[in-house]
Amino acid sequence: MRPHIENKRFWKLSLSELQYIQRDCEDAMATNPDNPKCWYGAGNYADQYNDTFTVIHHRNEHKINLKSIAPAGRISDLAGKLEVAADKKTLTVKIGNNYGKKVVYPVCEQSRIFAMIAGTTTLTLDTLRLINKLGYTTQIERPTMAGIE
Repeated sequence: MRPHIENKRFWKLSLSELQYIQRDCEDAMATNPDNPKCWYGAGNYADQYNDTFTVIHHRNEHKINLKSIAPAGRISDLAGKLEVAADKKTLTVKIGNNYGKKVVYPVCEQSRIFAMIAGTTTLTLDTLRLINKLGYTTQIERPTMAGIE
């Protein structure tokens, strides 16, 4: 039987997704420890961090194979999309700001797939360097004036 956690959706997440949530919670709590969202209320960072730890520990203790959790065909679907995209070797990304830190968000389908493979929602500089070694180039989406009037 699984232990009780507040964030039940965490049971369906991959290890890399859980680790990403852990890092995000750690960063948020370290950046602004006086924020009530860190410690109090539904969805607080401390509960999220604890729930990710509980899920990872439970899987390790019971030797749960992640393949049995992942939706069937997900990896092959991604591989097929990358093959189709192989002739389009340009990734489109945009630069954003997350808690005062510059981050690279994937924009096109291929860049989103690479982020999924890396187990993150953003692309790190190390990941982009590895993607470039595969022959891809990176194009930065320029901000537009749409919506600003």
